[in-house]
Amino acid sequence: MTDSYTTGEHIADTSYSSTRVVAEGWSAISQSEILEPLRKAGRKKLAPLSPREMQVLKRVVAGDSNKLIARKLFISEKTVEKYRSNLMHKLQVRTVPDLMRIWLQANPQDLVVEQRSNGGASAPWSQ
Repeated sequence: MTDSYTTGEHIADTSYSSTRVVAEGWSAISQSEILEPLRKAGRKKLAPLSPREMQVLKRVVAGDSNKLIARKLFISEKTVEKYRSNLMHKLQVRTVPDLMRIWLQANPQDLVVEQRSNGGASAPWSQ
């Protein structure tokens, strides 16, 4: 029997009990066991950023414009542009979606998918 892995969510979704999964040769692993190595790798990528670059990154990932970031952080828009340029260079990315991937890798708890009333999933920013 080959080793197979499944998450606790898979077990719940398919009505498997953990006893049955283990009896059938599956290894049940928790979501945190899967996410923790990814989280650590993401945080390692973010480590070179200054505290101010982290503040700018959080606002970029939240979808704020440079102008809004400048207002929220009490700095000029040109300064925001410089911080964005610096953090993108440090993280070796070219696009905002690339920035978001790194952020979500380090902070998977920030990824929230809400259930629509019609049964389909939607991201909170699309409503």
